[in-house]
Amino acid sequence: MGEDQTNRNEHPDFAVLADFLASFADLVDSPLILVDEKNNLRFASTRAESLLCLPTEETASVTFQNLMNVVDLGVIQVRSCAGEKRFRYHELPVKWGDASARLLALRPEGSEGDSSHASRDDFNFLLSFLNSSVAIGSIQKEGPFSLIYISPPIQEITGYRFEQFLADANLWFNMTYMEDRTRLLNYWDEMYSMQDQQTHVLEYRILRSDDQIRWVEDNQTCRFLPSGERRFYSFLTDISERKHAEEEREQTEERYRLLTETVSDVVSLLDNNGYLIYISPSVEKVLGYRPEELTGTSWLDCMHPEDREKLMRENGPSLLEREEHIFEWRGRCKDGNYLWVETRSRVIWNGGGKMRGWVCSMREIDSHKKIEKALTETNRRLQESINELEQRNIEAILINEIGEKFQTCHSQEEVFDTLQEYIPKLIKGGRGALYIGQNGSGLFDRQAMWGESKMESPVLTPEFCWSLSRGQVFRVRDGRSPMVCRNLEESYSGMRIAPCLCAPIIVQRETLGVITFKEWQSPSFERVEQLAVTLAEKVGMALMNIRLRETLRMQSLRDALTGLFNRRYLDETLERELHRALRAKQTICVVMIDIDHFKKYNDTYGHDAGDALLQLFGKFLQEHVRGSDIACRYGGEEFVVVMPDTALDDSRKRAEQLRVGLKNLTLIYQGKQLEGITVSVGIAVFPEHGLTLRSLLKAADVALYSAKNQGRDCVAVALGKSN
Repeated sequence: MGEDQTNRNEHPDFAVLADFLASFADLVDSPLILVDEKNNLRFASTRAESLLCLPTEETASVTFQNLMNVVDLGVIQVRSCAGEKRFRYHELPVKWGDASARLLALRPEGSEGDSSHASRDDFNFLLSFLNSSVAIGSIQKEGPFSLIYISPPIQEITGYRFEQFLADANLWFNMTYMEDRTRLLNYWDEMYSMQDQQTHVLEYRILRSDDQIRWVEDNQTCRFLPSGERRFYSFLTDISERKHAEEEREQTEERYRLLTETVSDVVSLLDNNGYLIYISPSVEKVLGYRPEELTGTSWLDCMHPEDREKLMRENGPSLLEREEHIFEWRGRCKDGNYLWVETRSRVIWNGGGKMRGWVCSMREIDSHKKIEKALTETNRRLQESINELEQRNIEAILINEIGEKFQTCHSQEEVFDTLQEYIPKLIKGGRGALYIGQNGSGLFDRQAMWGESKMESPVLTPEFCWSLSRGQVFRVRDGRSPMVCRNLEESYSGMRIAPCLCAPIIVQRETLGVITFKEWQSPSFERVEQLAVTLAEKVGMALMNIRLRETLRMQSLRDALTGLFNRRYLDETLERELHRALRAKQTICVVMIDIDHFKKYNDTYGHDAGDALLQLFGKFLQEHVRGSDIACRYGGEEFVVVMPDTALDDSRKRAEQLRVGLKNLTLIYQGKQLEGITVSVGIAVFPEHGLTLRSLLKAADVALYSAKNQGRDCVAVALGKSN
């Protein structure tokens, strides 16, 4: 063996690293090889030597280049006694003291799916031991325990180097704190009976090389090797800080215990059966009894019956067996009154571990209980106020949402639907309805309802409704109320309904309706009344706004003199009707009517008489057209009637009826009967005479002038396919 080879083996860090790897090689499935920075082979596991046909005595004389070549990424080719072989490998850089090397785990190429060749998990396994505070020992089949490895972290915990442990077999025992050595010896004795993968844990103190005392936790695991050797792995953890914290906590608890046992007002001793054998004189200040008056009795004798029952119910036979017991109860004073006290009791043991009795401390807490009761009541009221404020906030949000939705409603039905949606969110439980007057009939129809409202009357009459007849809120708080609503009696077969509340809807001194609420659960009666009044105001304003908008809309679409639709409405509606007729493949008839010689009529009788004639003309058309027909004043003395889904023959007959009826009109003006009129009528039909609004009106206008050219007072049809 050359000099370089000799130096290679004598390097202490590589020797320790090789010993470490040898102690774990049998636990790792992969063949392992350790190569230093100069590519010298430092270690080969038993599996590696077998796989590479490499005798143990030759391992130290082989270099990486002599044995193998890297032929591809992750692949090496090995020269051995069995010829050249290709292997895949994983590589892990290893640093141990001054030793730097590479640890390779091999597997034959093409064996990726073979679980017997581990992957990088083997490295993670080894790495966890390299960086842990671990000591490794061994017991052969027959032989003593020997220490084979100490990791650097253990050397940092103990302050001793590995060489010192190897040189002194008793160093571990000697550095153990004197009081803990017996437990450590027992712990070591158990090593010889440990089973495979069994674990033992022991906490003890050690004396470091610098004389510092440290607490450690020794967690030892046993592994059986195939050779029969038992390998022990001891993981050492410094737990000094935790132990110091536990000692401090125990001292604090002990001081607290002593303090609580000595500051109470009354101290008493009880025997095993709970009878008083000693009471401090302060009992007279608390309960009014002299100590001798209570000696031989039990605290249960002067305990309020309810508290005594509670004590026995919650604790029962185990009361005398508990180490400590704290209980608040009402004690009967000598004058017969009761006051609140708190007792803290602890068991007294004799030297043999047998219970001797109890020691109790008692303090008066009556004033605290009164304060506690007052605070509880205050907190309850505060919580109620908070809940009420939260409820008010929710109600305000919902009321605002209702108002915003009312502003966007275009019909009364939308107002009713909105109210029906939001009422259950505002008022929990119960039922109710909204009644609105219709067409000045004096009856109020039900337009919305909520809750179980099947029994709600569909119609209300003012003479039977207090709220409608008086224009005020009607209230029934409970069944004892003398006020009775006849509408309720009729709806519920004479049953008294409570609580009940009705709020009238009045706008500008006009009663529009009433809103009712019955048998709700929350909120309070007063709050429901406030909500009912608010909702009645908002509903009233919403209905008046819709009526106003409808009035303005009708005014914008109606001719003020005749009451007929104006030309703007004609343009919008006829355009829509044409699209509908086109989709449905139906006909639309447009009848254009012109009063003959209307200018002469005005000149003869005056413009006021002419206006009276136009009003009578408009009234006649409204009364003699169908509900689906659209009668419009087209301009001046010209009028248009749109007849949807009407054939030409039917429209001609109806136009003739209108012509004859208008000719027979009788106009009385200023007490005199004026001369009658005649009209000329032109008819155009969609789609025969036009496909658009303009073309259809143009065709009807041409037909109208054709009727005038024929001598007036007649009906003419536009020229087209039908002619």
